[in-house]
Amino acid sequence: MTESQKERSSRPRVAVVASQKGGEGKTLLATSIADLHYLHDEPIIAVQIDDQQRLARTIGQDVITVNTETVRASRTNPAASIQAFRPMMTALEQAASLRAMLLVDIGGTQVRPTSAFASLSELSGDMVEMGF
Repeated sequence: MTESQKERSSRPRVAVVASQKGGEGKTLLATSIADLHYLHDEPIIAVQIDDQQRLARTIGQDVITVNTETVRASRTNPAASIQAFRPMMTALEQAASLRAMLLVDIGGTQVRPTSAFASLSELSGDMVEMGF
């Protein structure tokens, strides 16, 4: 492995599993990604933004849950979206400090508000600063 490859492999990573359509197997895919990391003893932090909250029941690990009721309420108050998505931002910071995979499972009804939050908060810039 070259030095460049080693550097890339030591960076924290993010996997987002999302689709606006329900029943597409998003949580199944997220579970598979989590399982692969657990099998290889690689650190992973999982976040679910989903009304059904199946990921936590499926992988049996601590999963950070973004409260979808708070997300819904933030649609009429954009400033409240920062607070609604604070658990995800905390998970992002943890993944960066641990050089871990951040796995985000987004349910169909939460794709648009999550995308709006990412734009509003300039999430991509924050992630670059954190080393993703």
